[in-house]
Amino acid sequence: MNEIAARNIRGEWIHHRADGTMLGALMTLFGSGQVPLPEIQVLALEDAAKAHQLSEVGRTRGKLVLAVQTLDV
Repeated sequence: MNEIAARNIRGEWIHHRADGTMLGALMTLFGSGQVPLPEIQVLALEDAAKAHQLSEVGRTRGKLVLAVQTLDV
């Protein structure tokens, strides 16, 4: 028996497209603390290679984000 079956863990996959109403409901859940945001590590765009290496190792927690600065035109 594998660990998932031994611990009686069940999963369900739901495919949907988020709309404004759903995103608003999610923001309410995030705001109330019922759904926690993932950990976010922000790296400069110049560190994209480092971000790629971190993601390949598979030991990152949360999300890796590259900060991109936009220019006013």
